[in-house]
Amino acid sequence: YGTFARRADVVTSFFPFVTPGPHLAWRLPLSLLRPAALFASIARNLEPHGEFVMANHGPEEAAIASAYAEHAGLTRVHEFACS
Repeated sequence: YGTFARRADVVTSFFPFVTPGPHLAWRLPLSLLRPAALFASIARNLEPHGEFVMANHGPEEAAIASAYAEHAGLTRVHEFACS
């Protein structure tokens, strides 16, 4: 995550791995599970006043991902939940 550097007005992240479960389901080594580094990279690459769009599997995962995003300095503007 720390090596990609390209500024963008919009960054999207569809179903980022933020917990071990999906990571293990895809048979990826847990050493690659670094959600804090992922969101820090997103924040570094996002232009000021840019937009970050994220989709998650359910409210529990969204809450975890949102906490990482907020810790990285990203601010929530809108939230949409499907029922």
